[in-house]
Amino acid sequence: MQFDFTIGIGEMITFGAGAIYIGRKLLEFAGNHFRSFMRRTRLEELQHVRANRHNATLINHTSISANIYLALFILACGMYLALILGSPTFQQAVNISMWVAMLLASPVFIFEALWLTRQKKAEALIAAHGKLLRYNGFRR
Repeated sequence: MQFDFTIGIGEMITFGAGAIYIGRKLLEFAGNHFRSFMRRTRLEELQHVRANRHNATLINHTSISANIYLALFILACGMYLALILGSPTFQQAVNISMWVAMLLASPVFIFEALWLTRQKKAEALIAAHGKLLRYNGFRR
C-alpha cells in the first residue's frame, strides 16, 4: 500500500493556512475588544479620581483600606506558612495536587489582589490631591 504524500501535504498546507487566518482574525477581534475594555476602564478610573480628588475623607478611607488589606495579606501569608510548617494534615492536603494547594492558598491571592487594587487607587487619589494643592498655591 502506497501513500500519496502530495495530497497529504496539500491538505496540511490548506488546513494550516486556514487555521492561521482564523487565528489571526480571532486575535484581532479579541485584541480590539480587550483594548477598548482597557481604555474604558482607564477612563472610568480617571473620572473617579477627578471627581473625588477634593474629598479628603475618601482619600483617607481609601488609603486606610489599602493598609488594612496589606495587613490581611501578611496575616494570610503567615497563617498559610504556619499551617504548612506545623500541620501534617495540611501538608498532606497540599501534597495531593497542585490544585488543592492553590485552593488552600486562595485567601493569600485574594488579599494580595485586593491590596494591590486599593493601593493603586489610593496612590492615584493622593497624587491628584497633591497636584490640586500645588496648583492652588500651597507648597509642601
